[in-house]
Amino acid sequence: MKPKAAVIVGYGINCDRELEYAFNKAGADAERVHLNELLNGHNMEQYQIIGLPGGFSFGDDTFSGNIFAKKIIYSQSLKDAFAKHLGDDKMIFGVCNGNQIGTMLNLIPVFDKYFAKPETAYTNNKSARYEDRGNIHLKVISHKSPWLVGIDVLNNIPVGHGEGNFYTTPEVLRALYDNELVALKYVHEDGRPANGKYPINPNGSLHDIAGLASEQVLMLMPHPERAIEPYNQDGWTRRKSVFKRLGMLLPKEGEGMQIFRNAVRYFG
Repeated sequence: MKPKAAVIVGYGINCDRELEYAFNKAGADAERVHLNELLNGHNMEQYQIIGLPGGFSFGDDTFSGNIFAKKIIYSQSLKDAFAKHLGDDKMIFGVCNGNQIGTMLNLIPVFDKYFAKPETAYTNNKSARYEDRGNIHLKVISHKSPWLVGIDVLNNIPVGHGEGNFYTTPEVLRALYDNELVALKYVHEDGRPANGKYPINPNGSLHDIAGLASEQVLMLMPHPERAIEPYNQDGWTRRKSVFKRLGMLLPKEGEGMQIFRNAVRYFG
């Protein structure tokens, strides 16, 4: 039976269709569900995967993801449903604004628990501008999460955010590494560390961190759901020409697709 995925939408989120498509292409039965439906009692127990898409919920008012997260935190029934979802060994994916929402919900806790005061944060890009790029490269540095099984480097993954600069305290940072929760880092195309160099690290994130992952939750700033077809990825025309000249087979899928296949396989 196909695992069911709920892609939560509403209030300015705008990458929901891409995420729904990615989960469906990977073999899930995905549907978009408005936040208000969940607040009004829509049954979350039917879903094995929850997706928090990118976008600009509530226009990033007060700061990115804050108000959307508060909508969940201030609803005891919905907060309980999220906690039960995680307690039942189910999965959550948060990308860009969904990552910011998940961060505000403390969905990858270190010292505290879910829905406690956030232990990490995403703040304004060091460039002081919106970063819209398609040629970002990511190195998987922890394979603890089922989301990232079999993946070493993800090339040409898009980003599109104004507040993607990861920050936390030294104490939390040490604990993130100790618990293998730091999952993805920005790197050069050949895999060398970005070491904070712009635009390889597009936002100035501490330690080049692009995403965190636990056994159940993956949260990252770059958009793998925008890289599920090879022709969606930056430089495809040039790379296609190189493949043909070298007599190589063209890739059938974009590099981001493996993340979603891993999630579906987890419930297979």
